[in-house]
Amino acid sequence: MKKYSICHICSYYETPIFCDLVANQKEFTNSRVFYYQYYGHSFFNGDAENVDRCPCYNYIDRFFFFVKQNKAIKNYKRIYVNYKFDLNFSHSLFTNGYVAYTIKKEWGTPYIVTIQNTDLNIFFKYIVFLRKLGVEILRNASSIIISSKSYEETLLKKYIPSKYHNEIQEKIHIVPYGIDNFYSSHKNVNRKEMDINIRILSVGRINRNKNQLLICKATKQLINQGYPIHVDIVGPCVQPYLLKKIQKYDFVSYFDYMSKEQLIEKYREATIFVLTSKTETFGLVYAEALSQGLPIIYTKGEGFDKQFPEGVVGFHTRLNTNDLVCAIKKVINSYNIIQNQCVHASIKYDWDRINSFYKEIYQDSLS
Repeated sequence: MKKYSICHICSYYETPIFCDLVANQKEFTNSRVFYYQYYGHSFFNGDAENVDRCPCYNYIDRFFFFVKQNKAIKNYKRIYVNYKFDLNFSHSLFTNGYVAYTIKKEWGTPYIVTIQNTDLNIFFKYIVFLRKLGVEILRNASSIIISSKSYEETLLKKYIPSKYHNEIQEKIHIVPYGIDNFYSSHKNVNRKEMDINIRILSVGRINRNKNQLLICKATKQLINQGYPIHVDIVGPCVQPYLLKKIQKYDFVSYFDYMSKEQLIEKYREATIFVLTSKTETFGLVYAEALSQGLPIIYTKGEGFDKQFPEGVVGFHTRLNTNDLVCAIKKVINSYNIIQNQCVHASIKYDWDRINSFYKEIYQDSLS
């Protein structure tokens, strides 16, 4: 089997989805990871032999795009001067994609680029002077990977000039992230029917973006309507003032950390999984929940929206209390039908399936 020589350009490598992707492609790739960050960064997940940790800019440089990126490019060229990669794989459009774009211009190495939440909701949305650059990075990419149809629609509708629509759209591949093999090898195929006492589970950092307070407000409204509901919230606290507000609700139990073994039991105990992030590239916890037969509620227009038709594994919600209440009721009213479809749907996030797409993308990008 041909092995592709790939450099993953990833300044966010501490996020497990990226190191999982690299680890699950060892069979058909020889990979190095250019993991660059500011001086003093902890470089979590950076101990593997194929990871090149590179502290190369000051913390304040983060606010000066070209200053920071030019330092990263200089170090990329220093580290890989004697390498000949088939492809660079940049794991974001602006921050990592600019490195790959520059290396292609100087060394001729083709590249793949991934669109992330921050690319759409920060760079394209607010940093207007970089929009033209973002389009140029996309036009020069061999392939463009987006994890959801909703993000593809947002990209093309809001930020790509109409004259480039066809050129860019024909390069786009919708490829989700894969779940940890622990969950895919422990799928819950014997889930019980819904209990009279409903348990809502939410997993994610406690911060404004993850929006757990909205879940609390919607649950309170449902309890007032006679629904017996308890909420379990799992995740490290980033903004303590929000946790204080959450813990004022007597129907909430909070857990700051759980191992995979503990968390899978929480998925199995729960009735519905709810995560109403304001912005979300993908949301791997939705896919984990599905692997345990757990119906889900997700944010309309964000990364998990349109992964499946509405009502197959759950429902989307707008970010207001009444809409979330309605979404939870929809799940409850069609619970047994939805529940029976969740585990089978989670096959979409098994790495064997996802890697079949990547093999085709790598081959197409080099042909």
